[in-house]
Amino acid sequence: MSQIKTKRSASKNPFYIMATIYGENTDEIDLSLHRQNRDVWNAWACQGLSKDEKDDLQKTYQGLIIPDWTKDLQKTVNDAFAKRLPGGPIPSHNNDIDFKDTDFEQTVGFGGFLFLKNADFSDVHFTNEAYFCSAKFTNEAYFYSANFMAKACFTSVRFKSNADFKDAEFTEEVNFYGTHFGTHSQGTVSFSEVVFNGDAIFSFAIFEGYANFIEAKFKGKTNFLKVEFRSDAEFWSTEFIGETEFRGVVFDRLVNLQNSRFEANSYFHGAQFYGISCFTDASFAQPANFEEVHFTNRYPVLKGTNLHSKTTLTAKANHWPKIAEYLRGSGKLENAAASCAHLRHNMTAQGLPDDAHFFFRREMGCKLAMAGGVKKLPLWLYGKLSDYGYSYGRPLGGLIWLWLLWTLVYTPYFLSQEQVETLATKTTALAKAAGLSFANIFVFFGFHKRFDMKWSGDSNWLIAFTGLETILGFILLFFLGLGLRNQFRLK
Repeated sequence: MSQIKTKRSASKNPFYIMATIYGENTDEIDLSLHRQNRDVWNAWACQGLSKDEKDDLQKTYQGLIIPDWTKDLQKTVNDAFAKRLPGGPIPSHNNDIDFKDTDFEQTVGFGGFLFLKNADFSDVHFTNEAYFCSAKFTNEAYFYSANFMAKACFTSVRFKSNADFKDAEFTEEVNFYGTHFGTHSQGTVSFSEVVFNGDAIFSFAIFEGYANFIEAKFKGKTNFLKVEFRSDAEFWSTEFIGETEFRGVVFDRLVNLQNSRFEANSYFHGAQFYGISCFTDASFAQPANFEEVHFTNRYPVLKGTNLHSKTTLTAKANHWPKIAEYLRGSGKLENAAASCAHLRHNMTAQGLPDDAHFFFRREMGCKLAMAGGVKKLPLWLYGKLSDYGYSYGRPLGGLIWLWLLWTLVYTPYFLSQEQVETLATKTTALAKAAGLSFANIFVFFGFHKRFDMKWSGDSNWLIAFTGLETILGFILLFFLGLGLRNQFRLK
């Protein structure tokens, strides 16, 4: 983290003078004074632009105010510099904005300011509150190793290009509500190794480019409510000490939470994961809520993940990837099967058999997709006949069809034993065939005693069919019992 050292006073920085032409704020932001300072800054920053260029900026940034750079305004600026920084240079609007290594002792207001050049706030020290609300950064913004000793407000800020907060430290609350990082999948943002000692609010923010939170530390409450990550998001080895809110967040691409730590409750309710979501070696010390979360295309990677024993999630088919459409190769199916097994164990430990079996079925689906040759057949039959032991309707239907089909097979034999074919003899033959078929399926009930066993010696094919029906019946009865057990056992 950044070390507090002797820095240049803001009162000696020409860019700070330009930002406070009409005077500095003290403990709080004086809105009237702030508007005057903002208008001077924006007029100075845009003095070299044509009317069309100014119009384009105002279309891009709604609510942006760009006053004209008049002679009277220029005189006001010259007078302010002559008084506050005698002999000091008035910064050129064509130069990068340099606040590097500056000590801001007063409350700072940059709300609504337009930064058309690179803005460097590296190694700055904000003693009091810092307001950047609705500021526009059209080029690079550097806050590397910045130290915010009081509240920091970055709500509705637009960072069109890269934004670097690496190694910064926020002592109190920082608010990035509704902030837009990057544009059209461009513009990376780095919060790597940042320490958030107070609450960190990113609600409704949009990250167009790569978002880097590697080894960041969130000590207070963290709020990423309905944030959109449109490119990769890295949270490798990130620590979430306080309560963490990821409700409704959207990850369009990779999100890497490998080795991250969640020390308090975490909420992912309604989040959407469209790309790879890596939770490898992540640790959840308190309950994690994944209810209504959608893993659309890929199962989460849970290798070595320590999920809390009270983890909640939604075990519904439309919340998880379809195995039939799952990507092959590079161990993707193996990882999916391992993740399903991990979730199955967690649900079993919680005494949630339905949820556990949901992930068991998906685990079996992955194994079926990976299997080859004859190994595929038993898995396929297991799934088709019983939905991997969860359905009792499928085997029951199979038993009914087996009984009817073998009844039709036996009927010609019993008809051949009758000397005269009448309606009565046909009915009797059909009844005997149905009874024999039933007896063969439920052979353990001993119903065969009601039939003359001499008939079986009359035809080898009858013997074969009888044995086959018994075998198929036993398999279906086993699946029926398994399905009934899974559906109606004590939960």
